Amino acid sequence: MAEDPTLELLLDPQRLSALLRTPVRVAHLRPKPGVRHTAVLLTPDGAVQGWAQVLVGEARVKGAKARARAEELGLDRQLSTLPLPQWDADLLWGGVATDLDLMTPLARAGLDLNGPDVTLLRYNPSRRVVARIGGHVVRVTVDRHRRSLRALGAALAEQGMPVLTQVPAERVGLTSTSRLSVWPWVEGHDLAQAHTDEQLAEAGGLLARLHGLDPTRLPELPRRGWSEVRQAAGRAMDLLERVAPDQAYPVRLAWESLPADLAGSAPVVLHGDFSLDQCLAGERRLWLTDLDRACVGPPELDLASAQAATLVDAEEEDPADLTALVEGYGGAAVPGPWVAAALLSRISEPWRGQRPGWQARTTRLARLALELADRTPGWQVPAAVEDHGTRVRVERAWPGGSAQRGGAAPGGGSGSGGGAGSTGASVAVEGHDDAGLLRAGTLRTDGTLHLLPHAEDPRLPSLAAVARGGSLLVHRAGRRAVVRRPDGYVKVVRAGRGPAVAQASRTGAGLVEQAGLLAAAVLDEGEDTVRFAALPGTPVQRLSADGAWPTLWDGWAQAWSQLQRLEAPGLPAHTAVDEAEVLHTWRDRALGVGVLAGTPWAERLTRTAAELQALPPTRLVPTHRDLHDGQLLWDGQHLAVLDLDTLCRAEPALDLANLAVHAGLREAQGAWSPTSAQVVAEATVRVAVAAEVDPQRWAQAYRATVARLVAVYAFRPRWRDTVLSWAQDEWAWLEAAGTDESLLIRVSQRSPQGEAGSRP
Repeated sequence: MAEDPTLELLLDPQRLSALLRTPVRVAHLRPKPGVRHTAVLLTPDGAVQGWAQVLVGEARVKGAKARARAEELGLDRQLSTLPLPQWDADLLWGGVATDLDLMTPLARAGLDLNGPDVTLLRYNPSRRVVARIGGHVVRVTVDRHRRSLRALGAALAEQGMPVLTQVPAERVGLTSTSRLSVWPWVEGHDLAQAHTDEQLAEAGGLLARLHGLDPTRLPELPRRGWSEVRQAAGRAMDLLERVAPDQAYPVRLAWESLPADLAGSAPVVLHGDFSLDQCLAGERRLWLTDLDRACVGPPELDLASAQAATLVDAEEEDPADLTALVEGYGGAAVPGPWVAAALLSRISEPWRGQRPGWQARTTRLARLALELADRTPGWQVPAAVEDHGTRVRVERAWPGGSAQRGGAAPGGGSGSGGGAGSTGASVAVEGHDDAGLLRAGTLRTDGTLHLLPHAEDPRLPSLAAVARGGSLLVHRAGRRAVVRRPDGYVKVVRAGRGPAVAQASRTGAGLVEQAGLLAAAVLDEGEDTVRFAALPGTPVQRLSADGAWPTLWDGWAQAWSQLQRLEAPGLPAHTAVDEAEVLHTWRDRALGVGVLAGTPWAERLTRTAAELQALPPTRLVPTHRDLHDGQLLWDGQHLAVLDLDTLCRAEPALDLANLAVHAGLREAQGAWSPTSAQVVAEATVRVAVAAEVDPQRWAQAYRATVARLVAVYAFRPRWRDTVLSWAQDEWAWLEAAGTDESLLIRVSQRSPQGEAGSRP
C-alpha cells in the first residue's frame, strides 16, 4: 500500500465511493506524489464514469482555475470538489467533458460527448479522448497533434503503406483545431481482440515494409534507441518503488540486470509503439494505426514492443503466440534484454489499472523480465578471494544484498540486485583463511570484496562477545552465525529475531520428541542470540560406512512416520504455492548475479514453480522443511534433529523428497557409496508409501528439490559443476519416469552406479 494518504484514498474503492456517493473504482492511475494524482472513474461493471484528481499543496490553485473555466463553459454543475484539509489537498471529480486539461480543447472542437451519435471509445484523463461519430473516429488530445500526424500519414500512404489518413473535421460537424483529428472508422477489430496466423503473418509483413521505408522521404522523425527504452523502464520502476514497494524489488533486480549500453541493428523507420492492437483487420485488408510515436531507431524496438505488450495483456501465463508475426516479418530473434526493457517500461500498467490480482501479475512480469535480461557468459563465484593480502578459500556462498538496498555493508537480504558485472550485485561468502580462521564477507560481481574480521560483524553486534572462548562454526555475513561454546551452542541472529527463533525451536523440539527423536533444549535467549544445549552424536553425513547405517535409517523412518501423524494445528502452513515461491526466490537470486546464465535451469525453476502452483490443496503434516543428512545426529542409539525453527505444516512429500534427493547428491559428491545412498532413498519411500503420498505430488516435490539445489549450489564454486552435471542426469531420469507409481519404485530400487538397472 502506498504511503501517500491521498493516493491511498484513490486506491480504496469503498472510501472513495462513500465520498463521491456512488459506487466507483479507479483505473489509468497517474500519480505525482506531493503534487497531484489523476485517475479514471469506473462504474463497478467497468464503464467510464468520469475522472478524479487529487491536488496537493500549491497545485490546489489549478482546481480553482479549472472551476472558473468550467463556469465559463457552463460545465460547473458537472464538476465537484471536496476539500481534504488534513492533507492540504482537494479532491476533484466530474464527467469526461470537465477534464481539467481537456475541457477547453473539447469545447473548442464542439465535441458533445453526450450527443446521440457519439460513442466514447477510450479516455485517458488529462491526455486524450477518442470517440466514434458515425463512420468516423475523433481524437482530442492535450498535444497539438493534427498537423504532424496528417503529414506523416500522407507521406506513408504515398509510399504504399496501409495507413489511415485524416479527413476534415467539418465532415462530422466539428471545428478544426490543432488538438483535434478525425479519421475513418474501420469496420472490424484489432488483432489483440482476435487473429489468425495468416493475419499475424500479414502484420509482420506490414511491419517489415514500414522498416524498409526511406526515412528521408518522411517528415523528420525523432530518434529512439536502447537508452530511451532503458530510461522508460527506469521511470516505470521508480513509479512502482513509490507506490507499490512490495512489488518493486524484483523489478529493480530486473532493471539492474539490463546492460547500460546495447547496440541494435541499423536504424529504420519505426512504429514506436507497435503491438497487436495497432493493427486493424478490416473487411479486405490490414491497417496500421496510432503512429503518433513514430520514430527512427533499431528494429528490435518495435519487435520487443509487440512481445512486451502481449505479455502484459495476457490474462494468465499463456500470452499470444507471435511466431507467425515474426515469420511474416522475415524471422527475427529479438535479444532478451530488448524485450525485458520493453516489458519493464510497461511494468506499472497492472498497478495503474488496479485490476484484481495486479500484485501477482506485476511480480510475474518482473520475474519474466529478469529472466529475459539474463546475459551470458554470466558470472561465477571464484574458488578463492583476497582482501588486502588475506586470502580466503570460498567454501560456501549465498545470495547477498543489493547495494541499492543497504550500501556497501555486507550481508544478505532476500535477494541480490543487478546482473553480471553490476556493482549492485553481490554474494555473501564464507571460508577459511590461510591461518585456519573462518571468515565471512561480501563479494560483488565487479570483484570488490568486503571481508569481515574473524568473528566480527557490524550487523551481528553480539557475535564478537559470544565467540570469545568459543569456536565459530558458521558465519553468513549480516545474517547469522553459530558458535560452539563449553556451555552449548549459540546461534547469533539479527536484532529482534532471537525470541522468535527460540520459541519456534521449543515448539519443534516438543513435536520431534513425541516422535521419539532428540532435540536441543533452548537454555536461554536474547534479542539476537539463542543458546542451545549440546547434543550427543556424530553428524549422519559422516556415518555412511558405519555398520549400523541400515539400522539408523530404519529408526529414522519409524520416527518420521510417527512425526507426520502428529496433530500440530499451531504450526504455520507451507503449501505447494509457498514452495513455488521458494523456487521463484532462488531463481531470482541466481539470475540477479548471473550464476545460472547459459543453463536451462532458470526456465526449469519457472516451469516447476508453475506446476506446484497448479496442484490442488492436500493435507498438511508436521514438516522440518529443510531436512537433509546435515540436520541429523546419531549417537549409536538415538537420532537427534537440528535447526527446528523452520518446523511447519506442509505436505508429507516435502521432507521425504528433500532427503531422497540429498542422498543422490551425496553419492554424486563422493561422500556416500551408491549402496549407502540407496538405503536412505528406500527409507524415504517407505515413509511416503505409509503416508499414502500421491505419486504426482512425490514427483513434483522431487523435481522442485533438484531445481532448488541447482540454484543453491550455483553459488558454491567447489560443487557448482558437479551439481549441474548430477542434476542434468536427475532431470533426464525424472522426465522419463513421469509422475506415476514407477517414480517411487525406481527411487526405492535405486541400483549402485555401474550395476544392472542403474540410472543414467
